[in-house]
Order: sequence, then structure tokens, then C-alpha cells
Amino acid sequence: MFSLLNIIIAGLLQIVEVATGFFLFYSGFLSAYTKSSRKNNITILFYHEIGDRGLVGGTEVRPEIFKKQIGYISRWYNGVSLKELHDYLKGGVALPPNPVIITFDGGYKGNYTYAYPVLKKYNMPATIYLVTDYIQKNKLPWQFKLSYILKNTNKEIFKMSFSDHDVRYSLKNAGERTSCYYDIRGNPNDAEPHKRKRTIHDISKTLDVDLGMVPEDIFLTSNKKQVGRQPHSVTRIAISLKKQRHMSEKPFIVQQRQLFTD
Repeated sequence: MFSLLNIIIAGLLQIVEVATGFFLFYSGFLSAYTKSSRKNNITILFYHEIGDRGLVGGTEVRPEIFKKQIGYISRWYNGVSLKELHDYLKGGVALPPNPVIITFDGGYKGNYTYAYPVLKKYNMPATIYLVTDYIQKNKLPWQFKLSYILKNTNKEIFKMSFSDHDVRYSLKNAGERTSCYYDIRGNPNDAEPHKRKRTIHDISKTLDVDLGMVPEDIFLTSNKKQVGRQPHSVTRIAISLKKQRHMSEKPFIVQQRQLFTD
């Protein structure tokens, strides 16, 4: 009898907990509290690729998830550009309540294919940092190649030799492949570009994956190369999508500029 009562009480408490969560979220009370508690803060969201490649260890966000996120953000926040933030920090202009800045690092094509229509729909500005070393060169980052290899190999066991030790990896499921990806990526002995290139070549041979099949058009392209120094390992240029009352039907209204350079 006592145990049955405990089960009933636990069930009722769980129902109350779920109902309270729904009330706080859908009533807007939680959002209002968040706004009041962080009214002097500026939120900066940091995305990489928007897509559905499903690569191992990837930082991509699926298009349908991105659409839901931006829909929520547009409801409770006001989108501002980095230029507006710069002017605010210089004391020139005021920012709207609950400002949010949306940025994309790397300049993946999915930023345009999937993200731009969503940003346009909700009239949200954003900044894309293009990797200038990849513009119209069909070059791919070594991390992308590693991820591609681990996703497409049919091998279930993989032995790799580092400079001071050997490691035997199991690749029987997605979790093990992800663990292998981050372990290799974090190895300091392959920090130099020529060593990374050799490492990726050796891994592709060992795991029997043809790197010639890797898609090369994953990045945005541009004919303009107005380059500024940025605090990244490879130079970026900033492309800002301008916020307008009615965003243009053209793919990008762009401004290329140096932002916060030394």
C-alpha cells in the first residue's frame, strides 16, 4: 500500500512538473523573465553549416531545426548586425531590446541554400565569415575530409600510428566513429598542414575511401576578395546580410568590410 501511494505521488509530481513547464514556455512568462534578467546582454549565435550531410563529428544543423530556431528567435529577440553592434560599442546608436546577432563561420554553401531563405522570411540580419583560402579553389579543410572518410568507410577496425604511440579504433557505430574523429583531430602532432595532408592521405588508403569522390562545392564563392585580417587561422572576409523592410529577391545584398581588425 505504501509503495503504491509513493508511485501515485511520484506520478502526480511528474504531471505537475510537465504542466508547469508547458505553462512557463507557452505563456511567455519564461521568456519575459529571461528578457528582464538579461536586458543589458547581447546574444551572439555561432553557426557553421546548415545542411543534412550527416558527416561524422560535423557541426551542421539540419535545415528543419534551423528554421524552428530562427522562428523562435524572431519571436522573442531583435536581430541586429555586427555593424550595428560596432556602432553601439562606439556610442553612436542604441540597440533594440534583446538584441541577437547571427553569425556563420566558414561560408558553407548551405548558409545560402538553406539558411538564407529562412533569414529572409523572418527578416533577420546575419554575418557570414568566408574562408578566403577556399574561394574558387576547390580546396577542402582536412577536418571535412576526415569526417567524410569515417562516414563512408566499410571498415570496422582501424589502427593508426601517431609519433609516439599506436591506437586501435573500433568503427562499428556512429558513436565510435565520432570518438575516433575527435581523437585524431585533437592530436597535436599533426598540427602542421603538410603533416595533416599526409595523415589524411594515409587514413583514406587504410580505410579504403576514395577522396576523389568528396564533393568540392561545399563553400560559397565570390569574385571579390576584399581581405581583412581576422583572428582566425585562415583569413576570413565578412559578408553581412543587411536587414531591410523587404529583403531583396536577389541572393545577397552584401557589404564586405573589415570588422574589428588589429
